[in-house]
Amino acid sequence: MNTNVLEAHPSPVRSTQHVATHPSAGSLDASRSTAADRRALRLGMALIIWGRRNVDRADARTRAAAHGDNERSRIDREWAAERALLLSAPRR
Repeated sequence: MNTNVLEAHPSPVRSTQHVATHPSAGSLDASRSTAADRRALRLGMALIIWGRRNVDRADARTRAAAHGDNERSRIDREWAAERALLLSAPRR
């Protein structure tokens, strides 16, 4: 993406109006958007949403794996505590 700003050439007539420094910086009329523009916008949004779907799935898989690991660790700690309690209790 080109982020350079084009400089406006000095005009012989000095006015107080704002001079657009980029060709696309002019005022855009809403009625000038065509069906092709609207379709391009919808296609672009669909592509962005489609491109982000794998990120959501990867995050869900990571959370599920972390949940399984945490659950296994919790069970191991409970068993270790129970084992320590049984081994430390005096025999009857």
